[in-house]
Amino acid sequence: MDIVYMDLKQDAIGRARLLMVVDTPVSDLSEVYSQYQSGKKFICSIKPYTHKKSAEQRKYAWALITELANKRRMPKDEVYKEQIEKYGQSDFFHIKCADIIPQLLKVYKFVEVTHQKDDGTMYVKAYRGLSRLDNRETAVLLDGIIADCKEWGINPEVSHDC
Repeated sequence: MDIVYMDLKQDAIGRARLLMVVDTPVSDLSEVYSQYQSGKKFICSIKPYTHKKSAEQRKYAWALITELANKRRMPKDEVYKEQIEKYGQSDFFHIKCADIIPQLLKVYKFVEVTHQKDDGTMYVKAYRGLSRLDNRETAVLLDGIIADCKEWGINPEVSHDC
């Protein structure tokens, strides 16, 4: 549920009093409130709102990647990796053991060792895949893919069964 209004005050003994107005009908919350009134304990978590990328954005990105791959006569997974490396998001890690890399690959799409020291420590660049990008990051990736399509003579405006 989205918060429409929030007010924060302090009670007489220093505890926070938080009033929230949410965009949910009272009927959706009446059961929870009833349980609270009867003594049941609850935990509340508040997170910043982020736009999730749409299925249309993902389909469009993959359609363009497929077009690029066909035009360049390359596997689309290679073109995808290239686009993620050029226009996607990455994080850097300083690790002491190569055994951590498989764990990174559970979260990241591609992992690249950028530097290795004599003592075995490594600097690793880990790229996030399309599914791990937020709406803004996906838009940046799409802008890059579109630019590459234009460079290869592909019209990105044409419907690609999205």
